[in-house]
Amino acid sequence: MALTESLIEGSDLSRLRTHSVTECRLNGANVVGTDFSGIVTRDTEFDGCVLRLANLRMSKLQRVAFVGCTIEDLDAHRAEFEDVSFDGSVLSSFSLARVAAERVDLRGCTTVGLRGVGRLDGLLVSEHQLLLSLRS
Repeated sequence: MALTESLIEGSDLSRLRTHSVTECRLNGANVVGTDFSGIVTRDTEFDGCVLRLANLRMSKLQRVAFVGCTIEDLDAHRAEFEDVSFDGSVLSSFSLARVAAERVDLRGCTTVGLRGVGRLDGLLVSEHQLLLSLRS
């Protein structure tokens, strides 16, 4: 199944398995335990969604915005992120091990809790976020 040119509001997408997400807007969706591994998500906005225990391993995100989302225990090992933003979102235990990042903007996050970050190449962070992450 592919999600294309869709508006999804208030849906429970837990454990969804899809091949791609393109030109979608997800409002208030519950994305718990969802497997997005190895897929392409492009030109999509997650607005007010809860993403918990989701799998983004080896996936590709292009022009994706997370607005006012709660993101917890997300695994993005070896994923590719390009033009991704997290305005007003809470990131907690977000694993970025071996992520290839290009213009990934974390400056709008209200809370940032990253794991597995070996380098900051391609990540835009504010000075106070950097200092907090170094203390952790």
